[in-house]
Amino acid sequence: MEPGVPDDSENLSDSDIRLETVIQQARLAAGIDGQNYRRRFGSTLETDFGSALLRCEEEGLLEAIPGGAGWRPTSRGFRLNNRIGLLLLEHRSSGPDMDRSNAHGMAES
Repeated sequence: MEPGVPDDSENLSDSDIRLETVIQQARLAAGIDGQNYRRRFGSTLETDFGSALLRCEEEGLLEAIPGGAGWRPTSRGFRLNNRIGLLLLEHRSSGPDMDRSNAHGMAES
């Protein structure tokens, strides 16, 4: 073991990186920035996580940011942020999402 060198490392898949990004940003007051997500991954939040985002909205955990700018946690979402992560994780394990790009006027261009 060398100082400063981790014992183990993990290579994350693109899908894992997308999921981790969304889960982490969903814990922030600013929420998940849809434009940054699209620039980084070349896809929209709604395409990749549409049904999970809508489920979070139905449960009062996330709300769409006006103007299609992304999603942010509600006060309930802050208290139950692990539930958001669980819904996103369950979504990923259920397979590819249907395109939800028109949800809340967030159309793909």
